[in-house]
Amino acid sequence: MDDREHMAWLNLGMVYKAVGRRSDAIGAVRQALRIENGNRDVYYELARLFNYDNNFDAMLATLKGFVQSKQFPASLLPNADSWVQRNIIRTVAPRFDGLKPLQGKSANGVIVFLCCGDDEEFLELHRSLYLLERFFLATKRYQVVILHEGLDKGEKESLSSVLKTRELQFELVNFKFPAFVDESKVPAKLHRAGHAWSVGYRHMSRFFCKGLFEMEFMEKFDWYWRLDADSMILGSVKYDPFETLASSNKDYGYNLITIEDKEVIPGLWDTVKAWFPNGLPKARSLSSHFAQGQWDGAMFYTNFEVSRKGFWTEAPYTKFFKQIDKSQGIYHERWGQCPH
Repeated sequence: MDDREHMAWLNLGMVYKAVGRRSDAIGAVRQALRIENGNRDVYYELARLFNYDNNFDAMLATLKGFVQSKQFPASLLPNADSWVQRNIIRTVAPRFDGLKPLQGKSANGVIVFLCCGDDEEFLELHRSLYLLERFFLATKRYQVVILHEGLDKGEKESLSSVLKTRELQFELVNFKFPAFVDESKVPAKLHRAGHAWSVGYRHMSRFFCKGLFEMEFMEKFDWYWRLDADSMILGSVKYDPFETLASSNKDYGYNLITIEDKEVIPGLWDTVKAWFPNGLPKARSLSSHFAQGQWDGAMFYTNFEVSRKGFWTEAPYTKFFKQIDKSQGIYHERWGQCPH
């Protein structure tokens, strides 16, 4: 079968989605999944369509189907779409009574989201908050902060209604160019490797490298857990990520390493090497990604990261990032803190 057939159905689904034909979009992407049952992008887009169609059960089943496809050979999933349909979970409202708290004293941590690029992301954040509370916050008392550029009262109330065990905190962010960047020379749309990134996206990338740690509300926290609107926790979290890092004297926890497309980051590795003329510091856990002094493009997925705030506010990092920042690759290229 032509490998391009599933992409044709997927692209058709995206066209239907763009013109508001949700039912047709779901049908087209389901057909793509029938053809290519191990493709991450197909699962992901189908889950997003179910979410946007307010079908939470189907969205959750689709995401679990993706996990299933990665745990077993594709031959064991002859019809992924049928598997998803059979395993749609009839979700009921979460129960918080009778739950035993996780062991240990809660670390001084905060959970942060940045919201929202569009209506779809706004809807996804409702789902992400629901799952976060159901599978983690019901037994922990961490503050959740929504960073935003201007949510109105109704939008805040809508998000606040999701959580039953605590109040959301909202913090306004003001994205702007640093003084050393000539705004008139920054492309409104940056085109690389078949993708395009807005100025707002590049502001966001810089914010999570620097601005987040300078916000006033962060002063009272030692740890942060960053989640995106589409970061979905699919089962009970049996441990506390903050406590786990703190007790093991670790600075950073992540969920996945991926390989960045080097077409979108020209000049980044040269800038890094210039800062370390005697070679990069030794890091056993990352050594396989720097064979013979060259970076293979590996990077952390940052839509699910937990870290000690001090790592990002202490001199070794701040001096290094100042060099990166001054190079202006964040705005003139797509240097950033997340994969494209």
